[in-house]
Amino acid sequence: GVLEAASRAESVAHRNEVIAISSACVVLLGLAAGVGTATVRRRRRLQDRIVGPIAVLLEKVRAVGQGEDMVSPLFDAPSELMDLREELVDMSGSLRLQQQALATRAEQAAASARRLKLVVDFAREVSDSLTLAHCLGVVTVSVRKFCEAPRARVWLLDEGGQTLTLRHDSITGAAVPEMTRTLPVFSSRSIRR
Repeated sequence: GVLEAASRAESVAHRNEVIAISSACVVLLGLAAGVGTATVRRRRRLQDRIVGPIAVLLEKVRAVGQGEDMVSPLFDAPSELMDLREELVDMSGSLRLQQQALATRAEQAAASARRLKLVVDFAREVSDSLTLAHCLGVVTVSVRKFCEAPRARVWLLDEGGQTLTLRHDSITGAAVPEMTRTLPVFSSRSIRR
């Protein structure tokens, strides 16, 4: 009987030990599953709230680098990322304005260069000839180009400073009709009034 009782007691103790170990394993597996689930949730939340918005912002920054306008992407993110998004939108607008200003300056510089070339060409043409007829022709052509005008005329003032005489027309050339204009005479008295 004693042996049987000891064997039963040992069997009960072994079974209790197996139950305790099994229970501990179940508790540990439950804890591991809970930690794993919490980790997956945190990872998804991190992905949704941080990594995803940062990826969207990086994509927009690359687009701005290629000359596109930055459209404010919509996403739910921490306030720091929302502030960064707004700063990037502002930076994109500033870049666009600077690009427009540079383009305007480039157009103005090109226009100035064209005008300067016209002046240089004019000076070269006038210096090549000493005849009045040639100089008048060069003046009318140059003025038309410089002012982008359809027609130019040269009127010469007489020595007395009283009469203008038409001497050259860019359309008809030196063959102009006899036209004169008398300038009004101003006395020192009429100027003071």
